[in-house]
Amino acid sequence: SLSEYLNDLLKEKNKTKTEVIHGSECSESTGFQIFSGIRKPSRDKLISFAFGFELNLEETDQLLKFAGFSPLYPKSKRDSILIYSIQRQENILSANERLYDAGEKTL
Repeated sequence: SLSEYLNDLLKEKNKTKTEVIHGSECSESTGFQIFSGIRKPSRDKLISFAFGFELNLEETDQLLKFAGFSPLYPKSKRDSILIYSIQRQENILSANERLYDAGEKTL
């Protein structure tokens, strides 16, 4: 399940749920519901979690595919901005700033 996958990532990345939730700029209640499997996250929420986990591009795409979403697509302007931010290991605030400056929907 997605919740098991996320909890396995916690161990792999040596992070706590709180660290990931704060790093993803997600509300605590929503974040904990996603980790427990109560709430199914949107594609954007999973991308936010990828920033919280500090995943690389390959790991982010793997997370999206596991949840049944399409991977980040470089020909999409919005996705290409996210790819750029992930490759530069930026935080979610920087990525959202880039998206906003480009007139794209923020995470």
